[in-house]
Order: sequence, then C-alpha cells, then structure tokens
Amino acid sequence: MFKYPLFKTYYSSQLDSVISSVLQSGAVASGKYIKEFENGLGDLLGEQFVVSTSNMSAAMYIALYLSGVGKGDEVLTTAFTCMSSNSPINNIGAIPVWVDLFPGSFHMDPALLERAITEKTKAVILYHTAGYPANSKAISEICKRHGITLIEDCNNAFLSSNRDGLSGSYGDFSIHSFYPNRLINTIEGGALICKHQDDYERALKLRRFGVDSATFRNAIGEINPQSNIAEIGWSMNLPNLNCAMGSVQLSDVNDRLAAIQSNASCIDSYLDQMQGVTRPQLQEKDEPAYWVYLLQVEQRDLFIKKLKEAGVHASSLHHRNDIYSGFNAKASSLPVTDEVQSTILALPVGWWLTKNDIITMMDIFSKVKEKLDD
Repeated sequence: MFKYPLFKTYYSSQLDSVISSVLQSGAVASGKYIKEFENGLGDLLGEQFVVSTSNMSAAMYIALYLSGVGKGDEVLTTAFTCMSSNSPINNIGAIPVWVDLFPGSFHMDPALLERAITEKTKAVILYHTAGYPANSKAISEICKRHGITLIEDCNNAFLSSNRDGLSGSYGDFSIHSFYPNRLINTIEGGALICKHQDDYERALKLRRFGVDSATFRNAIGEINPQSNIAEIGWSMNLPNLNCAMGSVQLSDVNDRLAAIQSNASCIDSYLDQMQGVTRPQLQEKDEPAYWVYLLQVEQRDLFIKKLKEAGVHASSLHHRNDIYSGFNAKASSLPVTDEVQSTILALPVGWWLTKNDIITMMDIFSKVKEKLDD
C-alpha cells in the first residue's frame, strides 16, 4: 500500500445503504435506478440521450456499430490510451489507424488526423487523455468536412471542459467509464451519450439483445410473441445495483472534482519553481478532470522507482497499443508518442489527498529530483 495512492475507490455510508436496500429488494438486474442514474448523468452533462452500459468498452462497441463501422473499415485513434478504448475496434472487425499526438498536449494532432483520412475511414476516436480536455471542436470540424463519425472517449474525463464546453459535447457519441478508479465508481460500468434520438433508441435496444422493453412483456408479465426483435444486440446493460451505486455519487461529484482541481493547483505552484519538468500545455479556460496529474521527466523509470520507495504511487499510466500484434495494424512513425511513452509520469492528485498530503508528496518529489539531477 502506498501512503499517497494514485487511485482510490469511492465509499460512503450512503453507498452501503443503497447496496443493501437493492440486494434486499431483489431488484438487482433491473429497476428504478437505471433510469435515475441515466437521467442524473444527463443533467450533469447537459445531455438528453444517455445509455448506461456494462462497461466503457461495450459503450464504445455500440458507438462503432451505430457509426456503421464493420469488417475492413478504418478507425483513426491514438496509440497512447487504454486497451478498453481501442479493443472494440478489433472486436468489430475494423482496423485502427494510429495518429500521432500534438506536441505538448498528449492529444491527437488535428493536422495529422486529416492527412490520415482515406475512403475506408468510418470513425475517429478522440481520447481526452487522463481527464485533460482535447480540442474537440477542431477535430469535430474535420470529421464533419469528411463525413466521418466522431466518438469522444471521455472515460476518465467526466466533467472536464475547455473554452468550447464540456468534453464530449462535440462528438456524435461520447463514452464514459465508471470503473472503480474513476470519479464515479459503479464497480464496473459505462455510458454511451448519443447526439441523435434514433441512435439513442437503437442503443437502448441493442444493449439488451435488441429487445424493446416497452413491448417485450405482455399484460401478465410474460414474453410477448408480438414484440419483434428486428436487430439482434448483445448483453451490455448495466444492472440496477450498479446504477444505484452511481446514483448516490452524483450529488457530491462536483465537490470531489473541486478537491481534485485544488490539489492540481497546489502541484502547479510547486512545479512553477522547478526546472526540468514538462507539463501539458493547458489553454485558457481548460478545466481538466485530472484522473492523474501528468508531467514529463528524464530518467522516468528511475523516478517512478524512487517515488514508489518513498510511498508515492507514481506511474507511467498507459502503454501504447500499437505494439500489440493482435490489432493487425500497419506500423507507423509516431515520434511524439515515442517521446511521451518514455518520459510521461503520472502523480496522485485525487480527492482523497489533503493539501498537506500534496505538500508532503511534492517535497518528496523535489528531493527525488535533486538526487537524480546530481
């Protein structure tokens, strides 16, 4: 166990109470909390069409499917991200095309994206890296010019924003995650945000085998033979129990985010006085959700080792997906991704850390850096 952990699972007595209540009721798989959670997410994000799913990869798969992506099609994406984001590309039979990052941002380079578009390109996945908001508007404009679907991967960017609005607000679809180390924890879970009502209505059915819940049961509660399933879907729904967990966390999620952003500001003040550390270039009005605090350092692996020995759970976070042969994707030159992969360092910044924790942690960071600089 680390004294300063990178991640922590949300817990409260209210969470205990709602879990117990749902288990005792027996309404574990389906029930009122599914719609309550989806409506609550929609209210926070300013979105109307919210579909909860079993996990974020399921949400991504449905988004790709609704975008018309199929065997042999190309999906433009970045290599530096979670497998949970890119594995659905392979699972649906498509081919990922790796686009390099824009220097200093950890996000997809819009110019390189446009150059990579071909007649086979069906969709773009834009990852808001570790909760730092990407330039959704610029990417969206490129996608619209070429008639390509934009899927915003907000899996750890819940409520992050920039001058153009909340992350996820420009995509045809956006994806959220409620894995235990996210801002909202439902043990496992995700959400698909649709911009268009027809996509939303299809997604509601597809997440549960293609069943129309409004007509599937008859007046006495039996399966209605008159309710046709015209499009066969999958088992990708989020159970009532998990949604109940998510619902009780919505009321104070902004407080937790404010605590995270306050901790990030404290780290900023330390790094402002420090040489040899590179941070993402935030733009005016950028408000990251800070899944972690990202920076770049030389001797990164030694840095991580020394910080862990001192009780700070530092990490290199992701490993680039383009190294995996299972994607059967063409090898690409990704010089910025190369640099990021070798230098990136993630520091704890979560709501569970006090200001004194951050100060002590950064004192440790400073001492480690001094020793490595000698």
